[in-house]
Amino acid sequence: MDKSTREAMELFAMLNGGTPLVPNEDAILDEAIRNEKGKVTSKKKTSNNKEVDSRPVNTGLLPTCTFAKLADCGEMTVFFKEHYIQYKEQQWPVPDRTVKYEIKLVKTTHEAKRISEIVSNNSAKEKEDAAKGLVRYYKVVAAENVNNDVTTIAYVKVVNVKGAPSFMILTNNGVLKKYNANIEDVSYELKRKMLTMIKKIKA
Repeated sequence: MDKSTREAMELFAMLNGGTPLVPNEDAILDEAIRNEKGKVTSKKKTSNNKEVDSRPVNTGLLPTCTFAKLADCGEMTVFFKEHYIQYKEQQWPVPDRTVKYEIKLVKTTHEAKRISEIVSNNSAKEKEDAAKGLVRYYKVVAAENVNNDVTTIAYVKVVNVKGAPSFMILTNNGVLKKYNANIEDVSYELKRKMLTMIKKIKA
């Protein structure tokens, strides 16, 4: 493939919200979980020839939330008004677009700790709580092909307040502004969805 063809393909991808050359973070995490689940625990034989596990299995998954009933996923849409992208010292128009996003509950210890670093300014305490499942997170990720920097537009932090769940929405305002989305509309719609996805555990 020559240089001009490659550049044309890159421009086409950018104008259509695609980034085919960038690996998908969720796919990498899913693969890591599959690999972890596929590992066989080391075993040793007892005197009566029965096999027993020599160590506990670490799946890398968070424990079930004890302070709230959390839905695994939900959906919402985000409207991006017409905007422009810079490419080869030129401004290229990108038309209006409504993109479907998925609201996914974070289930792995590794990802929970990574998100805690982002939303808590590297707080060691919150990272520890995230690893134990005492703080839970949702991520809002595109269900369609979009530019890499607008794949994840928000996180939702869920905490235990006197035995009842409370949540905080953390939108990526810089990215939403860059792609000409209304930040207030995104926050309102996400809040509306979370109210249906996070429930108090009945006594």
